[in-house]
Amino acid sequence: MNYFCGRSSAVERLLAKEKVVGAKPIARSKFTKINFERGSPKGRPALYFMFYIYILKSLKDQRTYIGYTSNLVKRLTKHKTGQAKATKYRLPMKLIFTEAFQTAREAKKRERWWKSGAGRRKLKEIFDR
Repeated sequence: MNYFCGRSSAVERLLAKEKVVGAKPIARSKFTKINFERGSPKGRPALYFMFYIYILKSLKDQRTYIGYTSNLVKRLTKHKTGQAKATKYRLPMKLIFTEAFQTAREAKKRERWWKSGAGRRKLKEIFDR
């Protein structure tokens, strides 16, 4: 049995609240096909399982942080409360970009690209206009 789902409403509310610039959301008409019988890793319901790339900008030192997660809301909460070691001394952080993916492999590949020289140049080009 297969079920289809789009991005969760919690993520949509978060992106609207944060006024994310340059976000590349998955449209409601594009759905992720999930094999419900197989389920998802870590015991999460398969219905809400997507992967996200996010880019944060430190308002303290103007540097960026690029990360990947399957639970965007929870991960951003950890960053903003100082529970993430990588960004804890660079608070406050602002979410500036997100992308959603159907598989972890696609998300990790895209994260590596954003962290590369070409990705950093593209990021600078987008936000230095």
